[in-house]
Amino acid sequence: TKLEVDESAYKMHHSLTPEWPALSFDIIRDNLGESRTRFPHSMIVAVGTQADRADRNKLTIMKLSDLCRTGAKEKTEKELEDEMLGEEYDKDDNSDDSESEDDEVEDLDPVLEHFSLKHMGGVNRIRAMPQKPEIVATWSELGNVNIYNIGGILDSFERSTGAEVKTSRKIVRDPFFVYQGHKCEGYAMDWSKVKEGQFATGDCSGNIHVWVPAEGYSNLNTSSFKVTTSYSACGVNIDNPSVEDIQWSP
Repeated sequence: TKLEVDESAYKMHHSLTPEWPALSFDIIRDNLGESRTRFPHSMIVAVGTQADRADRNKLTIMKLSDLCRTGAKEKTEKELEDEMLGEEYDKDDNSDDSESEDDEVEDLDPVLEHFSLKHMGGVNRIRAMPQKPEIVATWSELGNVNIYNIGGILDSFERSTGAEVKTSRKIVRDPFFVYQGHKCEGYAMDWSKVKEGQFATGDCSGNIHVWVPAEGYSNLNTSSFKVTTSYSACGVNIDNPSVEDIQWSP
């Protein structure tokens, strides 16, 4: 049975068809502020592929902008504002500027910008560092953990909007750090939200490794990492000790 999307169930709904399926994605934090409610929206996403061959995989960074609400014409202006901003939001209902602005939003078409980097092996999991979103980690099905710096890609997205970009970072296509210390592949990984640059990975053999930047926290964009085994399932009487997910305490 083919599932059909009921557009009326969503405030906003957009779909796209990538070249390859993906097991994991993560949202890249931008500089537009928290708790945004006004349409149109924009977002930056990191996606890892599951291609038919290891050498065809990619780490893709996508910027989706001009994302507008779904079914806006079927609802009144008051209903839409109550959903997005709450009933206590104070607005002049007689504002001509607001009405014309809403009309423009409904007429926008979504925009997709993307840039892909080669990735050896399918991407089991992908996570961006909360404090420095240009640092992205991937768990490869080949058993490697890769750390990328996507700062140049983020700068190119900024320039496409006409914004003045203070930095001039180049697009680096290869990971600046590759860790091969796990005995097998894994899916668990998480950046600490408390300590910048602290990282943890878990594999399918039940091992958890903790990472800290080897050169301190001053230059995380290019730093190597000191990785130590924090936990090992060796000798534990468990049939399948795989670490499927991991999170730092907040």
